[in-house]
Amino acid sequence: MCLLTWATFGSLSEHLYDAFDDRDHLTDTAGILEDPAHLFSPDRLAAIRPTADLAFVVCYLLWEDNPAAYHIFKICLHLFATLLLVYALRQAGVDLELSLLSAIFFLMNVAHFRVVHWITLTNYNLALIFCLIVLICFIRYLGKKKFLWILAAALAMVGVMFSHPSGIAIAPFCTYFAWRKKRSLRMAVTAGWPLIFVGIVCAILAYGISPQHAETIGFVTAPNLSRIFGNLLWYFGRLLTAAHWLPCVALSKDANILEMGIGWLGWIGIFVLYYRRIFPVADWAIWAGLMVLPFLNHPPSDIRWWPVGPSRQVYLASAGSSVVLAWGLRAALNRVPEQRLKSLLLILCLIGLLGSSFIFLKQSESITFYLEGRGYAARQYISVGADQFEKAVHQSASLVPEDAYFRLSSVFFMLGRSPQDILEKARLQGRNAHQLNMLLGICAFFQDDSEVWMAGKTRVRKAIEKVKNKDILSGEAAVCYNNLGLYYYDQGDFERAQTLFEAALHLSPGYWTAQINLAE
Repeated sequence: MCLLTWATFGSLSEHLYDAFDDRDHLTDTAGILEDPAHLFSPDRLAAIRPTADLAFVVCYLLWEDNPAAYHIFKICLHLFATLLLVYALRQAGVDLELSLLSAIFFLMNVAHFRVVHWITLTNYNLALIFCLIVLICFIRYLGKKKFLWILAAALAMVGVMFSHPSGIAIAPFCTYFAWRKKRSLRMAVTAGWPLIFVGIVCAILAYGISPQHAETIGFVTAPNLSRIFGNLLWYFGRLLTAAHWLPCVALSKDANILEMGIGWLGWIGIFVLYYRRIFPVADWAIWAGLMVLPFLNHPPSDIRWWPVGPSRQVYLASAGSSVVLAWGLRAALNRVPEQRLKSLLLILCLIGLLGSSFIFLKQSESITFYLEGRGYAARQYISVGADQFEKAVHQSASLVPEDAYFRLSSVFFMLGRSPQDILEKARLQGRNAHQLNMLLGICAFFQDDSEVWMAGKTRVRKAIEKVKNKDILSGEAAVCYNNLGLYYYDQGDFERAQTLFEAALHLSPGYWTAQINLAE
């Protein structure tokens, strides 16, 4: 399992920071080391999550500002959560074969890839680890009735809540598990109330100390039943549609009929598993359902980095859905009467599923490169941003968002680099032809022939005329004209710079940056 983890995720060590949130965490960590009171300061850049903050402090003391080390640490946390899931499943009465199969499915799950890729989301890894520790201690308490086990579970609950408050779902799950085992509501409430109490108190504290951060929106926003119901189907559908297949669904920021329909079937499946008393699989189906509930009221439009839809939001839930998928595979193969044939089919299914997961997880790094490029370009690290955008389209040109080629071209133009080869390749792959033709038209200005310039401007104009929303493409073209004009202005080619600034203003007369550049 360690070799599989490194083969799949080891290339993350070559990634950089997300230039916004990751840098904010490092800035806060440096502030905590300088003054420990900064841990609870309202002036912090990132949300206050004491467990994750302490982890960042330890990491910072060990390797300071080294993105490769942070990514390796993230990989190790994901692997540790996977191994701990095996142990928790065994404690919950799942047989060894199904436990190992479920853990491998969780390890290689495509849907939650952002949690493994994004350093900032260390709190989700820690939340799952503490959730599993809570469950293990609680099961021990149910078996031995020793106070130390429920105390350990309650302390681990504090770790859950101060990692990410969505982990509060582990408290009702443990209460349900006690009721299912003991068949007494009174005994279940008696066993589970310490976890529920600690969870509620810590949730209030966790959100109360970071009221200004976007993560509190779903908690403080008035419930919207339409949004909650829609997200209920969308999130659960994403758990099933994008687990090891359908990368275009896994990397889509919009709900679709397929996901919503499969979400319906997923919730019906939970009811059927429980009604037919197919335990312990039904328990983990309920785990999956409970773990998505804390995110359902969060409006997607208020989340800044959502080019891929729900990914981190399904990390905790995917531990349960992986058990269901593994059980489903094994149940289907158990219908094969001949043992040797069944073993062969199992091996082939594992090779197929893990192979597809491996490919799609590698391709998903294109999204991470893209987001890194956005962050560095926005913070004016233009050369670094350009390199990350280029890596994104090379990693998987088919999966990067539509605006990736505009963003790549705009920073290339600032550096005086022509993106023509990249754009031509993307055009052959069937990406947004109008946007690509617009960008290729601007590339004509790298030539020293004014007639070629005019042909390029004509190509830009024709591309804009063919789209419905002309303002968006006109605005993108104006930015690119302006950025290339800045490059030639710095090179002393004032005639070409003037032509480019004028072209930008022709498309977007109110573009004040181009106005200032032309005046200079």
